[in-house]
Amino acid sequence: MERHQEVIKRSLFTDNGVHAYAILDGASIPELPGQLSGDNPPAQHECLFPGALEADMIAVAPYLVRLDPEAPFTDWLIESGWGRHWGIFAHSRRDFQSIRHHFRSLTAVYDEAGQRYLYFRYYDPRVLRSVLPACQEAQLAEMFGPVEAYLLEGDSAADVLHFTRGDGQLLASTIQDAPDGAGTSRLQSRAWRPGPAVADHGMASIRLGQGRSAEAVAFGDRAIVLNPGHALSRKALARAHINLGEFDQAAQVYRDWLADEPDNPIARHQLAGCTGVGVPERAADAYLETTFDAFASSFDARLEQLNYRGPEQVVEALARSCPAPAGALYVLDAGCGTGLCGARLAPYARRLVGVDLSGKMLARAASRQVYDELVKAELTDYLGAASAAFDLVVAADTLCYFGALEAVMRAAHGALRTGGLLVFTVEEAGEAAREGYRIHPHGRYSHAEPYVTGVLAGAGFGGIVISHVILRSEGGNPVASLVVVARKLDG
Repeated sequence: MERHQEVIKRSLFTDNGVHAYAILDGASIPELPGQLSGDNPPAQHECLFPGALEADMIAVAPYLVRLDPEAPFTDWLIESGWGRHWGIFAHSRRDFQSIRHHFRSLTAVYDEAGQRYLYFRYYDPRVLRSVLPACQEAQLAEMFGPVEAYLLEGDSAADVLHFTRGDGQLLASTIQDAPDGAGTSRLQSRAWRPGPAVADHGMASIRLGQGRSAEAVAFGDRAIVLNPGHALSRKALARAHINLGEFDQAAQVYRDWLADEPDNPIARHQLAGCTGVGVPERAADAYLETTFDAFASSFDARLEQLNYRGPEQVVEALARSCPAPAGALYVLDAGCGTGLCGARLAPYARRLVGVDLSGKMLARAASRQVYDELVKAELTDYLGAASAAFDLVVAADTLCYFGALEAVMRAAHGALRTGGLLVFTVEEAGEAAREGYRIHPHGRYSHAEPYVTGVLAGAGFGGIVISHVILRSEGGNPVASLVVVARKLDG
């Protein structure tokens, strides 16, 4: 074990009756449920998401674990996970069930506006080390509760950050190895006082995550005044305005952002979404790659919050138009993301290929071990080069980042063999725009049903079947969507 890992272990385990706990992020740890139930499981562990979970959510949920200094699991966790954002550690004298209640209460935050639960990813050390310094006395009391100290990695894996509270204030230090080599560790106290811009951004992010958008606007405004170039503050502020229906104010945030960064893909795309001016025919590659690389580790959990049912709806539609799965088809998961559709498509596939623009999303998909090949590419280009290569092309929650569908449908037609099936989803446009599609302030597109059928027919598809479904929610409201099945005609 490396020297700094020895320091971590000595810091976790003391002789004063304090228990050591870990809160571990399943979205960041490959096969965490298997590790927890394997040959050398920890003595106590429990999922922090409430209720019965689908298999996909079990894999990415956070877990509370009580650590034993002599357990192989503890050594594996420290040696393999430190510095990789796998989770956080805590000291408490309380028993497992008491501490579980505390951490579960932090995990699920009730959004009164949407009347649903949101998930707060405080167990990512990068989040917690930003959130704690931004907390006022009441928030510190809420975050600590029965916890006596938090221990987590710093920007460098060699840093072991130690957070406690006293007199209503956060006390922070870095644990370092004793210079005398006595095998002990010392607390080297140092100031942990973020600038006011960082604190205001942290509070804006907390309020936004809690669905308290009006308060998020106030903190976001202050953060940007103090640090105008802080991209994350701009993003949080604009999102808060959008949640409140204040699209003009959100647009101004993006204009100011573009004045400083004229080529920023997120600001450019979102400005078009807020104003309807300069709307691109589809989201730019740079926008998609930047957005989903940043989103990869929390993507599955976020979709669960939105009650997303895309994979289920797609496979149900496929079952109505395709013989029973026989493992005989060449299948493309187009815009596969983290691979949520992969396991459901695998029974149909002799060969299953996934394509996506986000390398980090593809890495998550690879961990599912259901794909024969994963390709990083823009979808239309990939389809255009795959002449008659597939029997089935599936695009679940992918074409909501395309406005104009003509080019991608022609490419899909060329990539399919005669008689092959195309199955995809789009969000349904409540008001048909002149072009047949429209962009929304959140950056996604919706499509009118007549436009979709017209584009498919023009590309050479027939046997078109469209189902009206609800695939997800947005702001607590159901998003009307279409599941479309079409077949490549002879010739």
